[in-house]
Amino acid sequence: MKISSHSTLEKVVCVPGKSKPKLVYNNRVHAEVKKPSREVVERLKMEQRKAWCADSDQRRFLEIVDISYAYYDASDRYLGALTHRIADCAK
Repeated sequence: MKISSHSTLEKVVCVPGKSKPKLVYNNRVHAEVKKPSREVVERLKMEQRKAWCADSDQRRFLEIVDISYAYYDASDRYLGALTHRIADCAK
């Protein structure tokens, strides 16, 4: 599923977490990316957190599972992940 002009959602998997399950959204980044700047990562993390925490249905879902967005480049190289937990909504 195309997420943006720069990335595609390839699959979603549910894996065991420390205290509850974690849904991992595996995304493929199409643009040539080395390592994004700290500012870009923080902005993306805050946008994702706001989306999960602002919506009451999604917030309730975070009470049941943690959410992680994992990013890979076109060569299947792992670029990093952003994880969201219900405790993050208080930040």
